[in-house]
Amino acid sequence: MQGTLGIKQPKVLRVLSEMLELDPSDTVRREVIRAFGTMRVTEKKIIRLLKERERGDGMLAEEAKRVLKVLETAAA
Repeated sequence: MQGTLGIKQPKVLRVLSEMLELDPSDTVRREVIRAFGTMRVTEKKIIRLLKERERGDGMLAEEAKRVLKVLETAAA
């Protein structure tokens, strides 16, 4: 359904990845990470961004770890 709605268009993924990198709010960045998991995004750039977040501390690292696990399961 997400593909039908056009949510996974490259422009949308680019904007979300920029939000993850630049937004000052941890809450917004956490929701972006969750959105990548919900959308089952498998693009290499997004996976790399999530792995960078996973290396940190706090709620963003925990959320990135959880989403990466979901994406690995979906890819298998």
